[in-house]
This record gives sequence, C-alpha cells and structure tokens, in this order.
Amino acid sequence: MSYRMRRYSLNLSQWMILITIVFLALLGVGYIERRATLASLRGELAQTEEMVQGAQQHQDELLRYLEYVQKDLHIDAMARSLLGLAKPEDVAVDVIPEEVSPPTPEIAEPLQEEEQGQRRMPWQAWWDLFFGP
Repeated sequence: MSYRMRRYSLNLSQWMILITIVFLALLGVGYIERRATLASLRGELAQTEEMVQGAQQHQDELLRYLEYVQKDLHIDAMARSLLGLAKPEDVAVDVIPEEVSPPTPEIAEPLQEEEQGQRRMPWQAWWDLFFGP
C-alpha cells in the first residue's frame, strides 16, 4: 500500500484571507509601537515643561534680586555690614553690658536642693511657682 502525501493547496479566497490577516497583524504591531512612542514622548514633554517652569521661576527670582541689588538701600546695607562704613550723620553708640548679679535667694534655694540630691519634678517647680511652697 503506497501512501502518498497529500499536498495542500490553497485557493484564491484562502490566500486573500491569509494575506489580510498578516497585513492586519503588521498594522497592529506598528500601531502599538507608535502608541508606546507617543506615551514616552508625552512623558518627556511633561518633564521638559516642568523644567521650563522651574527655570522661569528661578529667572523671576534672579530678576527681583537684581532689582534689589541695584537699589541704593542694598548698597548702603552692604557698606554698613561688610565694610563697617557709616554715613556722616550717623551716631556711633557703644553698648556696655551690665555685670550679672548673683541669683536671688528665691532662685538659689531650688538650685541648692537639687545639688543636695533632692531632685524635684518639673510639675512641682511649676506648682511652687504659682501656689507657693
């Protein structure tokens, strides 16, 4: 018994269906690739817009600082603080600190109690302050 292999042949309508399926698959793959590219470009666009907005804010701050630096008020402040200069109508004042007096007995008593090892709780100190010992 001879067994011959059958040869499959496709007719014209089957070939057309096969070509259409392959063509639609290629279109689908291309469409998905384009959508992925579009999504990544939109992300990059959003990041770039954020960077531009940040740079615009920084530029606005720098312009405000430039206006301030160019004013005489800033120049006077820098001359006084950095260079120690003064205007002719300024009056120099020397501040002499007072000597610190020793603590009064009301303040010294709790300190002595703590030094002796009798530590009081903070709420007790407040109680004594408001209502007396």
